[in-house]
Amino acid sequence: MTKLDDAYALLPGGGPLIKDYPGEGWGDLVYEMCEKLAALPGGAPKMSQIKSKFGELRVYTCTAPTAEQGEIIAEAIEKSKATCEICGKPGTMKATGWMIVLCDFHMDPKNR
Repeated sequence: MTKLDDAYALLPGGGPLIKDYPGEGWGDLVYEMCEKLAALPGGAPKMSQIKSKFGELRVYTCTAPTAEQGEIIAEAIEKSKATCEICGKPGTMKATGWMIVLCDFHMDPKNR
């Protein structure tokens, strides 16, 4: 099982309806988000999809998140903009045919 699987297990229904996994480098980031959401009095909102799009984490919910849920989701999205999607180290945005955040090591195509 991956960190993302562990994160999705914290969500209602066992995770998003569409399991379009972002890179494993975001596993800790997504787990932290799901853990914080699950700890809220109302719990986490039902997710329709969690993925990478245009180099950042995208989180789609089935219903509008509460203000507190929205803050937690926004925090995770912001962190994703500076986290390598492959390994989780600090990274920067790179256009490789699509937008992706990569660390210095993974910037080199032979290391992906």
